[in-house]
Amino acid sequence: MALRVTQGATNRSYLKNLNNSHSKMNESMEKLETGRKFSKISDDVTGATKCLDLRSKLYRNERNKDNVEGAIEEMQMSETLVTEMKDIVSNVYSDMLRASNSHTIESGKETFLSLLDQSKQEILRLANQKYNDKYLLGGLAVDDEPFKEDENGYLTIRGEKLSDIVNKNDIQGPYTDSQEKYYVNGKPVGYTHDNFIDVGLDMSSKNVTSSSRYNISVDGIMIMGYGETVTENGNSISNNIYDMMTEMEKAIENADIDRLSELTGNFKNQFDDMVSGLGEIGVRTKFLDTTLARLENENTTLLEAKNNVEATDDTTEITNFKGYQNSWNLILQFGGNIFPKSLMDYVG
Repeated sequence: MALRVTQGATNRSYLKNLNNSHSKMNESMEKLETGRKFSKISDDVTGATKCLDLRSKLYRNERNKDNVEGAIEEMQMSETLVTEMKDIVSNVYSDMLRASNSHTIESGKETFLSLLDQSKQEILRLANQKYNDKYLLGGLAVDDEPFKEDENGYLTIRGEKLSDIVNKNDIQGPYTDSQEKYYVNGKPVGYTHDNFIDVGLDMSSKNVTSSSRYNISVDGIMIMGYGETVTENGNSISNNIYDMMTEMEKAIENADIDRLSELTGNFKNQFDDMVSGLGEIGVRTKFLDTTLARLENENTTLLEAKNNVEATDDTTEITNFKGYQNSWNLILQFGGNIFPKSLMDYVG
């Protein structure tokens, strides 16, 4: 028995092939226009899932890169101002050595006093230097200048004399805020805890892990000195460079060479500590430079991986598009052989 193919079945088969060809041609054109292999997760569940993970890592990597770039700028600013502070302290030390004899201290009194006064003003200016609304040496507070001179010419931070401050590691006792590093009479000096950023050392975790936290604080209290030292003669000397300069002024006024010599010796100790602190800043800045280079390399790798998953290969897709376009044209031409002319006019 012969099988009869009706015109309706032929029409339906032809239109189905025509629509399929048109759909593939449109999909190929969309890939070329968007530059992506798929526009919906349902188009490629595996590829889309991988792409979402790569985009998440890229976002975190870019955020960490911004963090590190900002930290490098901040550390470089801190390094510059501590270097300036070190140079001032070095000059003061040299002049105080010259002043430590009876003839020089009398003849150069006004010059030495003027030098100390100018040096103190410059030290105070540098101590309150800001970067992006943050005091570089003043901890995490942003509301007011942290370092000020009290009525007796001594340096304070948030109202507390630096010569009265002790480090938490040097004393025992319970503390209500264990993050704070410095205390006066058992009470914390606010905003002295460390500031950390995420440098992207653990991309496998969605949270900031301890291995990825990096301290970018520059401890101004340590740089300028805190607390007191008792000399061999039983005299107390502030470890703060500003306070020592105030005491030097008094010693010069009174032509007290012994006191000036004691102060100059301790001043040199604090200068050495300042040089060590400056070296530490340099090491930390170098680490951040290395970290930034690593993040930039990771960023390049992640972008390549993301493009391999979702980006269209233009050469291949143009070839596909031309093939679908030719197929579409051939199907249209073939339709002229199976449809009445009036219908083909409509399809065209």
